[in-house]
Order: sequence, then C-alpha cells, then structure tokens
Amino acid sequence: MTTLSDRDTRHVFEKLRSGLVPERGLDSYAVGIDKELGEIDRQFGLVEDGEGQTKFLRGDYGCGKTFMARLAIERAQQRGFATSFVVVSPNDLKFHRFDEVYNKVVTNLATASCERQALGD
Repeated sequence: MTTLSDRDTRHVFEKLRSGLVPERGLDSYAVGIDKELGEIDRQFGLVEDGEGQTKFLRGDYGCGKTFMARLAIERAQQRGFATSFVVVSPNDLKFHRFDEVYNKVVTNLATASCERQALGD
C-alpha cells in the first residue's frame, strides 16, 4: 500500500465524491487485483525489453475499466514511460477515425513530471 500526500488524498476523495476515478493515488486503495497487476507489470517488462504490445480494456459500464487503465498509467509513469489516456466509444471518439484518435493520443501524452500535453503546444 502506498502512503499518499495530503494533496493526493484530497484529490482522491474529491474525485470519488464526484463519481470519477482519480488520476493518481490509486495504489492506495487497489485491492483484490493482484493477478491483474502482475499481468500489467509483466507487460511493462516486455515493453522494456523491446517487445511492446497494444492492449484494449473492454467491459460493461461500471466494471472497473477506467480504474484499471488509470492504475496502469500510474504504474507505467513510475517506471519512466510516457502514457496517454484516450476513451474510444461509439458516442464520442470512434476508433475508425484514426486522425482524431491520433490527435487525442498526442494531446493527452503525459509523463510522471507532466500531467498533460507532455509534447507542449
């Protein structure tokens, strides 16, 4: 379990009060997902060895996709990876619109030291 700063604790509670998944501090209350975390860490090891893959999370509303994605992002950034969080859905960003998906990926690129727009303007 991770010890949170006061700032991160406030962030977690404010996001949860709003019904949203926090962007940080997830390790502090992630329980019962050791198998999934092991797979995430295994995948990061493959990437570090030059054998990266693409993974998609799919599931019903409320099953924890956003939580798992944000937790993976947090862990990836702790390992020095750049990340991007993009939601593809039939109601918003359609996967077949590659130019729009690419724009979102680049716009949302982040690192541990730069939460958004890591490439700048």
